[in-house]
Amino acid sequence: MGAARWFLAATVLGFGLACAGETTGDGGTPAPDPEPAPAPTPAPPVPVRQQLQPVDTRIGTLERTAWLHLPDGNDGQKMPLIVMLHGEDSDARKFANVASPFMDRGVAFLFPSGKPGHPPTEPAEGKAGKRKRGDDPEPRNDIELGESWQDEGDRAWIEVVVDQVVRAHPIDPEQVYVAGLGEGGRLVLELACATSSSKTFQGYAPVGAALSREAAKTCEAPGFPAPMLVIAGTDDEVTLWTGDKDHLSISETAELFAKKNDCDLSSRKEDLLEDTDGSDETRVKRHSWSCEGASVELLEVSGGGHTWPHPSLRAAPKTSRDIDALAEITDLFAIELEEAAAPNVPLPPSPREGKGKRGKRR
Repeated sequence: MGAARWFLAATVLGFGLACAGETTGDGGTPAPDPEPAPAPTPAPPVPVRQQLQPVDTRIGTLERTAWLHLPDGNDGQKMPLIVMLHGEDSDARKFANVASPFMDRGVAFLFPSGKPGHPPTEPAEGKAGKRKRGDDPEPRNDIELGESWQDEGDRAWIEVVVDQVVRAHPIDPEQVYVAGLGEGGRLVLELACATSSSKTFQGYAPVGAALSREAAKTCEAPGFPAPMLVIAGTDDEVTLWTGDKDHLSISETAELFAKKNDCDLSSRKEDLLEDTDGSDETRVKRHSWSCEGASVELLEVSGGGHTWPHPSLRAAPKTSRDIDALAEITDLFAIELEEAAAPNVPLPPSPREGKGKRGKRR
C-alpha cells in the first residue's frame, strides 16, 4: 500500500475513534444521557380580586363601583359581555370567583356592587353588663359585610354603568347578557321586564329568583324574544320553588317569559340530566319549550338550595355539582368561548352565597 493510502486510512480510523469517544464511556459502554434542564417554575396564580379593575360611576351625588375583567390578549376585536349580579350576604368581588374558569376565554365580565350593608350592633347588656340599656351601642367591626340591592335605582345604575363599559371598551353591544343569584337574580328579572333595558341586554339568567306578582302584572319585556335561562332549587328556603303570596312560583316565572318568546307551553319537555356527582344529593332536570322566538329553559335542581351550581363549590350546603351554572348560561346564549387554559385560580370552597339569612318568604 502506498504512503498516500496509509495516510488516508489512518485519518479515517482516527476520525472514527474520535466520534466513538464522544458517544461511549470507559470500556466502550454508552455514556449516560445529560441531565434534562429543569422545568421553569410557573408564575403563582393571580387572585381574582387583583384581576378586576374598578369602574366608578357618579349619578348626581351618588358614586357607585362596578368591577370589570377584560380577557388577556384581546387585539381590539369586539367581545361579549356578561354582567354578573351578586346575591344577598355577598359582594361583587367575591361573586367574581364563580366566573374564574371562564376568564381569559374571549369574554368580558362586569360585576356591579350593591350598596354596602351596615354592621350589626352589640346587644344592650343587663345589670351585669358593661353597658346599660339606652347607651349608644358600639358597632361590631370584626365581621365581614356583604352588599345588598336596595331599590329600583339599582336597575337604572346598572344600565348606566353597562353603557359606560360598552362605550369605553371593545364590547359587542349586540352580545351583552345579565345573570344573577338571589337578589341579583330578582334584578335580572326586573331588567327583563323593563322598557329601558330592552336595548341593553340580549339574554337573561336568574338563579334562585322568582318574579314578584306585582312586577308580573306590569312586565312589558319589550326586548323579547330573548334567550332566558331560569335555574332554581326545589329546597331553596329563600326563594320558594312553589312561590308565595307575593311571588310567582319558579315554573310560573319561566312560563311568563316563554309566552314572551312565543313558545308553545303545551310542548314543555323534561330531561333528567346525568348525575355526575352522586354525593351532592341533587339531581337536575331540564325543562324546555318549542319556541318561535329565542329559547327558554328551566333547570330544576331537585334537592338544591339557594346557591350557585358549580362542580367545585363543595362546602356550600345543597349545592348541585352536576352542572356549572355559567357553562349552562354561555351555552344557551350561544357565546363562543376560546379554548380553556389551565384555571387561573382555584375556586374557594364557597363564595358565601346561599346562607339564606332572610329565611323563608311568608
